[in-house]
Amino acid sequence: MQKGDFNTASEYFKKILSLKPDNPEAHYNIGIIFFQANQTEKVIEELKIALKLREDFALAHKSLAFALLQMNQIAEAILHFEKYVEITLVQNRFWKSSDQGTIKLSLNFTQEVGA
Repeated sequence: MQKGDFNTASEYFKKILSLKPDNPEAHYNIGIIFFQANQTEKVIEELKIALKLREDFALAHKSLAFALLQMNQIAEAILHFEKYVEITLVQNRFWKSSDQGTIKLSLNFTQEVGA
């Protein structure tokens, strides 16, 4: 497969979905392929499926927000941008300790920014 070969990529992800239809990453990637093809309605459809399967999928929220903006659905786009930011902030508060294999909670956000 060559870079930019969206048809082949689409076929791979459709094959994945035929084997595992509840794969949110495959729906997300098909949505991104539709985004590259300027098929915004299909983008929205695939990303909404991905988010039904995995509600905390930050990149799907962000991509859906951009697609909704293209369709002039501003209020819904803002909700997905907000969800993207919320998820990203929560995910960035945790990190894996490489030497102990444990999850540690970082300082809360107000302490991190010095408030």
